[in-house]
Amino acid sequence: MNHPPLEVLSKNFGVGEKAFTNLPRKELFIFPADVPGKLEDDQKIAAGALGKSPLDFAFRTDEMKLTKQTKSGDVRIVDSKNFKVTTTTMAMVTVRPGGMRELHWPRTQTSGNTSFKAKGG
Repeated sequence: MNHPPLEVLSKNFGVGEKAFTNLPRKELFIFPADVPGKLEDDQKIAAGALGKSPLDFAFRTDEMKLTKQTKSGDVRIVDSKNFKVTTTTMAMVTVRPGGMRELHWPRTQTSGNTSFKAKGG
């Protein structure tokens, strides 16, 4: 988190700039990795000898109730509390103009699968 200016961190977290004076100067969790292979290959491996499951394990995040909403945006959090078959957590964050998303870095490579979609004028 030492990349954004201190004033940005201060605004994002609602604390003074001095709170960030001892941040690490080196990345602790992000490292280079190979680009993943084809989705079809993963699906074939996941299906195994039994083949694809006839059950639908899809979770329709757009249809769920907002987990939290503020003037800056909203978030929907999917985890084992609302999607019983999952072992991971996902947050779909919508940031409104003037708002800021939470600044964080993934601790593992797999949690770094992130996508962004923006609309602007």
